[in-house]
Amino acid sequence: QNKLSDAIREVELAIQMAQAGNFYHQLAQAQMRLSDIYGRAGNVSEAAKYADQALQSTRNSGIISALPTRIQFLATLRVRQKRHAEANLMYTRAEDQVDAQLALQLPSLRI
Repeated sequence: QNKLSDAIREVELAIQMAQAGNFYHQLAQAQMRLSDIYGRAGNVSEAAKYADQALQSTRNSGIISALPTRIQFLATLRVRQKRHAEANLMYTRAEDQVDAQLALQLPSLRI
């Protein structure tokens, strides 16, 4: 329990520093890490809260390649919360993100 509290405190500090500097990519990574910690500890509601924040921070960062994985992660938490309809919608969004990213890459692959 003590190690868990220490880990949470460290990641919360990283989140505060990233927020202060508007470092959205690092913020999203720290929020995902905290979500993972809470999820492994069985606190699914806190895990979902930070995963949702990480998703927003990822959008703000402009690094869209991370969006599908983050959406899928949040969807798995929604399943654990028994929010299946929302999870299904999120899985569809993740698939759509992958399709959109592939569509953007395909023209550049043509020679």
